[in-house]
Amino acid sequence: MVKLHPAELDAELYKKLAEQENISTTILDGKQDTFEAIASSDFFSTMTSTVALEAMMFNKPVFIFNFANYGGANDWVKEKAVTYITNRESGKKEIKRVLSDKRYLDDLLKREKNFLKKHYYKIDGKATERLYELIKNNINQPK
Repeated sequence: MVKLHPAELDAELYKKLAEQENISTTILDGKQDTFEAIASSDFFSTMTSTVALEAMMFNKPVFIFNFANYGGANDWVKEKAVTYITNRESGKKEIKRVLSDKRYLDDLLKREKNFLKKHYYKIDGKATERLYELIKNNINQPK
């Protein structure tokens, strides 16, 4: 599955690439729900999108493609929380490895979880409750 960025309007490049590689894929426009797309995928790949963090939160393996050596590596690459791919051959090898080697996949997902734990507070769906309690407990406090 390929989901276009909301600013992308033309899916032709992705259709041509899929056809060249003899890959059957569904191409979603940028208006489709990102969370639904992530939830129904086996893995997530991107070049720079912060949606990679959301994919980690869904416990999906993340591949960062950087064939053009674009920019510098961000923290999730530096800390090996994602699979960083810089050329076509390593890309094929790494995707195959993640999808076929359970131990390797488990290790990658553990690194993702550790990365999220280190850089983000609890991801437990209770942020609103914590904020409510904080406000409630401090609203009538003397200044």
